[in-house]
Amino acid sequence: YNQLVHAIQQHLPVGPSPFSVLVERREALLRASIAVAGATELEDPAVEAEYRNPQFVPAQLMKAWQTNDRGAPEDWVEWLRSLSLNLLVHSPSPALRSCAPSSRAIPALSRTLFNPAFSAVWDMLSSDFRGDLIKSIEAALTSDTAPPDIIQTILNLAEYMDHTERPLPISFRILGAAAERCHAFAKALHYKELEFHMLQNASIQRAQRPAPSAYRHPIISTPLVVPADVSPSQIRTQQQAVVGSLISINNQLQLPDAATGWLRLAQERLQLTLDESYYEKLHRWDDAL
Repeated sequence: YNQLVHAIQQHLPVGPSPFSVLVERREALLRASIAVAGATELEDPAVEAEYRNPQFVPAQLMKAWQTNDRGAPEDWVEWLRSLSLNLLVHSPSPALRSCAPSSRAIPALSRTLFNPAFSAVWDMLSSDFRGDLIKSIEAALTSDTAPPDIIQTILNLAEYMDHTERPLPISFRILGAAAERCHAFAKALHYKELEFHMLQNASIQRAQRPAPSAYRHPIISTPLVVPADVSPSQIRTQQQAVVGSLISINNQLQLPDAATGWLRLAQERLQLTLDESYYEKLHRWDDAL
């Protein structure tokens, strides 16, 4: 396209098109950014050949998502940076793979492309590789030292995969707890509500027959099964914890009517016993006594 525009401009008395000006500015900015970053490795023919390699080898990418020895917050930042870049380097998509050299010079680019890069690789992974990758993601979500922006990036990825109808096999409990911990209360509300409905469905089916329950959400197509070895009393304990979280989250979102609704549901329909602090949060002082 650029060559065509240049040829037309050579024969017609017209000024440069806005598009060609933008392309020239972008290329100049990219060259300047690479020079500032000192990305001399882009001139290495072996490195350039790596980005053009159409073969997808999951074992090479597997090294990047391992979470061993990730203890400090800086370790998790480096983990996500390395994973984001390697998802582009080893991407089966030529379009995404071509962005890898620029991502070395501009790290923010790999974070911007993290969701589509992950999606492209996910489609190519076998069940064993997917299981290992999910374990690493869960380790990041449940780590006490992972920074909130790392947790938020993974939560955005989970939401992105849900929208593309390829949900990640991560439990609602882990996603909801991670969202609540990094103060992403809207996401926390979404996952905690899904967890409650799954437990409620399991409780009803366990009362009818001793079989594991698979809850199918109308949007999220993947059924999530409550393990068969979870007793009704354990399900009830989990329900109590989830309802307490829902009351707190709705209170954080300044939705007092919704919080009161969950409180009434716990009292009148589920006969759950809640801590007095939940009554205090809703300013129901007499009930808290």
